[in-house]
Amino acid sequence: MTQAARLVPAAAMAVHPVRGRWSEAIDGLFRAWDKPGSPGAILAVIKDGAVVHQQGYGLAVVEHGLRHTPTTRFRIASVTKHFLSVVALLLQDEGKLSLDDSVRKYLPELPDYRYTVTLRQMLTMSSGIRDLGETLTLSGVMTTTTIDAAALHEFACRLTTLNFPPATQISYSNTNYRLVQAVVERLTGQSLAELLRQRIFAPMGMTMTQLSEDQGEMFPEMAGGYWFDEGRIRLGRSGMHYSGSGGIVSCLADMLLWHQAFRDGGPFRRGLMGELERLGRLGDGRSLDYALGLTVTSYRGLRTVGHGGSLPGFKTQLMRFPEHDLGVIILANREDAVPYALARQIGDAVLAEHMRPTLAVPAGSERLAGTYIDKATGYTLDLKLAEGTLKASFLGADETLEPTPDGGFKQTGGHMGIVLTPPAATGRPQRWRGTIGWGLAVEWTPVEAFQPAANELVAYLGRYVSPETGAVHQIAIRDGHLAIRMGLGPHPTPWAPCEAIIADVFRFVSKHMQWTARPALRFRRGKDGTVVALELSANRSRDLLFERMA
Repeated sequence: MTQAARLVPAAAMAVHPVRGRWSEAIDGLFRAWDKPGSPGAILAVIKDGAVVHQQGYGLAVVEHGLRHTPTTRFRIASVTKHFLSVVALLLQDEGKLSLDDSVRKYLPELPDYRYTVTLRQMLTMSSGIRDLGETLTLSGVMTTTTIDAAALHEFACRLTTLNFPPATQISYSNTNYRLVQAVVERLTGQSLAELLRQRIFAPMGMTMTQLSEDQGEMFPEMAGGYWFDEGRIRLGRSGMHYSGSGGIVSCLADMLLWHQAFRDGGPFRRGLMGELERLGRLGDGRSLDYALGLTVTSYRGLRTVGHGGSLPGFKTQLMRFPEHDLGVIILANREDAVPYALARQIGDAVLAEHMRPTLAVPAGSERLAGTYIDKATGYTLDLKLAEGTLKASFLGADETLEPTPDGGFKQTGGHMGIVLTPPAATGRPQRWRGTIGWGLAVEWTPVEAFQPAANELVAYLGRYVSPETGAVHQIAIRDGHLAIRMGLGPHPTPWAPCEAIIADVFRFVSKHMQWTARPALRFRRGKDGTVVALELSANRSRDLLFERMA
């Protein structure tokens, strides 16, 4: 790497904005945010080592009318994850751990899970360990509830069951990275904040970057993180300590330095940054698209490497197109931002001549619209055709399904891994196979209108307790419909009406959940046909058991 190439990003830090040949097209993607009273984003586009576009849109602090600058700080959320992976690789180089070690070698207080779970499986999201955030929300804990790191670790130790056997699927889980953080802190006797400062931030010159254990902690030049509630702008709040899974606070200037480390290796040994892109594998040898805190996939025929982040009011994305030396950094402070899609659209503008044509959704795909269920899991999938694209809602998360060359559909860029095989040639599919999470085989069948009789609903009434979390939920009939109230903690959640799907299977909308809005609810019956338990499933925490109380 030449000295000039190394200096370009550093020099660009003090320059705002930077304009280039693609700036007009990029401006069009963000123009809607560039208006009075609107939060927005700041971003940089780096081509061949030079910043070719750098611009802020909207406000960093709405209540004071402050605009974004290269040193405005953001919570970068899950972009944090590959920083922790670097620390783990450095410790592996020093012989202090191996990524293929069992996590219980270092954290014996964890359950044995009935399987060996390795650090590598945790970092590649193939461990099966439940996500703490979703498990807490399935237990009735509001995302704004303050829970410190020690309490979260104790809670993780109570989760004795896995979503699936290790290395058989993917399930995105922040718990994985929290536990790896606990490993490196126990081995070194240092906090992760200090390890990151000593081993990454200081050597890199990232003076505006640090790990924040407390989501309420404020910093100089800090952007507000905003969401929209019935037309009103609100500050986002989160009570969980995301730490090594999502706790870094940084700015565009420092993230430009970090992007440069992917090009020249930074202050680390040769090849270490490349190891972050080493894909995880399932037990049958199949490669995942998740590596060590990075997603490695393709878009219109080009390889992309990066990661996004999401916390209430903050959305971030670091994406690289390494074959064409293009990088995109987006730091947004509004909940409705989708920086992953925006980064790909920037790629469309800059690399148009290298992109494969996009596949059009086949004519007549409106016939696919409707609700489907996989009876083995209770998961439902809602499809609709909107503006020429097939939209899917899975457990409350809305995704775009892109056509595949074989005539099927695939969701790319997220952590659900929704794949649908080619549908029947005509009519609505009656048996539609696919996968979720690169390993969970599902068979979608159409859901028809279904409503249990009042006397049938009575069979479900009562209180249910989780052996793992201790949460107690109540099932009742309200306004003629089954309803659930989740009650771990001093204040139970509001009653949520349950939508009947098929016999013993319901779903409901829980507005206090940050990411999962529509969990699946399945009742279990004993040999005599009596309801004995219920299970709640989200994408990151599945089949959480609640036993019926006498």
